[in-house]
Amino acid sequence: MSVYIGCELEVEAKRRIIRARNGEEKQTFEQVVAKCKERREKLEEMSLVKSARFDLILKSNKDFNFVIEKDVFNIVESEEMNKDCEFSIKVIKQASVLLVNDFETIDKGDSGDVVTSIEINIEKYIIKKVKESYPNFDIISEEFSPDVKLSKNCVIINGIDGSVNVSKMMPIFATQMAIIRDGICTAAVAYLPFLNELYFADESTAYLNGKKTSVKNCPIEKGLVAATGTERIKRILGMEKYGLILRDYGSIAVAFAWVASGKLNGAVYNGNKIWNFYPVLKICERAGAKIVDKKGVHIAASGDEFLKILNTKVK
Repeated sequence: MSVYIGCELEVEAKRRIIRARNGEEKQTFEQVVAKCKERREKLEEMSLVKSARFDLILKSNKDFNFVIEKDVFNIVESEEMNKDCEFSIKVIKQASVLLVNDFETIDKGDSGDVVTSIEINIEKYIIKKVKESYPNFDIISEEFSPDVKLSKNCVIINGIDGSVNVSKMMPIFATQMAIIRDGICTAAVAYLPFLNELYFADESTAYLNGKKTSVKNCPIEKGLVAATGTERIKRILGMEKYGLILRDYGSIAVAFAWVASGKLNGAVYNGNKIWNFYPVLKICERAGAKIVDKKGVHIAASGDEFLKILNTKVK
């Protein structure tokens, strides 16, 4: 995905003075504007002539918020899209600008789990936007409010699902969130930025990059499924007898999203962290998947046979 971020000439000049780089604090405002203009002309010669190639073009405001000026998916502000979906897509795409190569990885105990500075920054940004637009909603966030309980009006946020993958510079991960209004999930979004896949679901339908998506079933012997969570190794071993091709992608969101688009025939997650499974499970459900959603076991499958196998108790 290629992203371009631009801002007004005077805004850029004021920022450079505030940051006081390269001696700008000793120059007049007009001098800094002239310097910015010179830099911008060079940029236009090198890059902006190729602007048609950018997937996402953002305009940066003085307060560092972003306005989307171009979106290759062309699904924001659709007349058919409810406001919760529109908000979720917009804020997740804006947050994706925070995906940078220079980041810090922090160990979360001895289990091999990690968190990166990327996801901390993404969650901070999304939380800020949610508080502005949904001030009376509870917020469940993996890194900042994991103990908040599911309620009739709440927002569920997972800045990065697939943290270890990100820490190893692997592109298989997703940002996901869901909005629950009056007890109904009105928006569920999972964004796989480096794979150019944006999944979302409203109250009834699932979409991939703006087009309706649905599960795809097939005979068991041709099936492909994924297992994630605490019991994934046991599950993989237990399912081998069925001849299934098995995967563990290191991201619950990616595995379930791929069920919704027919790439996989099923996915199972053993665990209870709601930010890991809730948004993508809703997307799968509205893509026509067979669902199991109970304590410790969350499954989406393309058909009853796959559901039965994935729901078999592990020994």
